[in-house]
Amino acid sequence: MRQSFSLLVRSVGIFLLAAGIYGTLSAATVGKLNDDVLAPLRNNVGAKQIHLSNVPLYAHGTAKIDLEEFQVWAPDGKVIVDDGKSVTYLDPPPMRFFRGMVNGDPESFAYFSVDGTTGTISALIATRDGKFAIDASRRPAVPRHVRPIDGDFDYFLTAMDDSDEIPMTGRTWACDVEKLPSLPRVNQRLLTASDTAGHQIIAQGISGTQAYAIAVEVETDYELYVNAGNNVTTLTNYVTNLSGAVSAIYNRDIHTNVVQQNLHVYTASAASDPWAAADANSGLNE
Repeated sequence: MRQSFSLLVRSVGIFLLAAGIYGTLSAATVGKLNDDVLAPLRNNVGAKQIHLSNVPLYAHGTAKIDLEEFQVWAPDGKVIVDDGKSVTYLDPPPMRFFRGMVNGDPESFAYFSVDGTTGTISALIATRDGKFAIDASRRPAVPRHVRPIDGDFDYFLTAMDDSDEIPMTGRTWACDVEKLPSLPRVNQRLLTASDTAGHQIIAQGISGTQAYAIAVEVETDYELYVNAGNNVTTLTNYVTNLSGAVSAIYNRDIHTNVVQQNLHVYTASAASDPWAAADANSGLNE
């Protein structure tokens, strides 16, 4: 499970990078989308369910994507910005999030986000046949009366190639927490679960219908801020889309939502963030 989570976050992170947030990978295939493909997301502002009928994922035909709205940020989630002198608490940028399946296939997943400020749409899509991303590119300035129906942006579909992924040949995965000599050992038989009234909770078994939630607190560093063009919003949107895509996968596989609690951003210098370790054990101590 731990290895699966590590590979999942790594894979989705590469997926987002390939989508063009920091540059399109060379092996990917990119094609421009017609303006009407994403029209349901632009036009149905208050809709909780969206249906995209003509997404050109395949060379000979289009795909249907059914989406439902969900939340990525916790209601009290904040972007915590540290500039080395003071700390500012910001609300997350306004965004809407959608997840769903492609052609009703339970092995697929689709994740879409809509920026509430610019109106731009981003997406990650995975099917049995491939992985895809949708990203926006600002159009050259034109008079408002001649703008296309989707305004200031063109949209591009990127089809990922296997060579876009970092090969795992010769690599292994380990958790350095297990190597810590002072790791406390707990006798599980001494632990009991109780409700708010103090009554012991009796296990009823898992029926497969429960839904779960994981709240995550994300720490970044100054280097990631620089990679995001020294822009807090760009960095926040990147991490938010990463959490949203992971949540879409976890919801599909184990009925679990990943909720973004807080995001920490350091904007002054590498010396202002608390992360200077060069190895895993030192990083755990930090």
